[in-house]
Amino acid sequence: MQQGIHQARRSAPLEHYQHAILVWVASQAGLTGVVIFAAGLLSAFHGVRLLRIVLPVVCAELGYALALALAAWAELAPLPVVAALVVLSVVVALLRPRATAVLASGITWALLGAFLAAQLGFKGLVVWAALALLGGTGTLLTVVSRPTMTILLTSLHGAAGMIVGFVGIAATVMPVVSDTFRSWADEQSLVIPVVLAMLVTAGYSCQANGMRGDLRVGQVDSEHGRADPR
Repeated sequence: MQQGIHQARRSAPLEHYQHAILVWVASQAGLTGVVIFAAGLLSAFHGVRLLRIVLPVVCAELGYALALALAAWAELAPLPVVAALVVLSVVVALLRPRATAVLASGITWALLGAFLAAQLGFKGLVVWAALALLGGTGTLLTVVSRPTMTILLTSLHGAAGMIVGFVGIAATVMPVVSDTFRSWADEQSLVIPVVLAMLVTAGYSCQANGMRGDLRVGQVDSEHGRADPR
């Protein structure tokens, strides 16, 4: 997977990342897809309640992605950079969960903005502008309304995990479905974003209802049984 993503970045940054990831998961055993799908399901629909576990995993994913990008850009050996950033990300998430949630949210929205811009066919400055705009907006909104944005963070990563896991499972039990989905993802740029948006909406609604709809601006009070995502 690491080699495939590294090659994808060199050939066509961002727009072929999803292709490399889906090809990798389709080549794995079905159990890999099951594990990824189950983890994504828990994150999307119960991520806030499992934040102590989910946040380090989210940070490890972001650290992995940033490490590959950094290694490719600086022409460094990817393995040491990946190992260092993944370990650092997990440690920081365990030690400083609140600050890490803000940082992880900002990075996630920045990468999402760049990904969507690339999927729509934009390149160069437009991609960087989308990255900066959504990244800054996501960070600011997380500072202002951390509970709401934390739910979105876990729902986003969970939905992405569900998509990847589904492709891995389908590659084992229904290869035609997996091949068709990957073909759609490659040929129609909005397939993944549309499916992602649907799953995020479902996950967010479920988690928001679980929080009794108390998504006030600022920190959710822990009194009277209301949870405070940390």
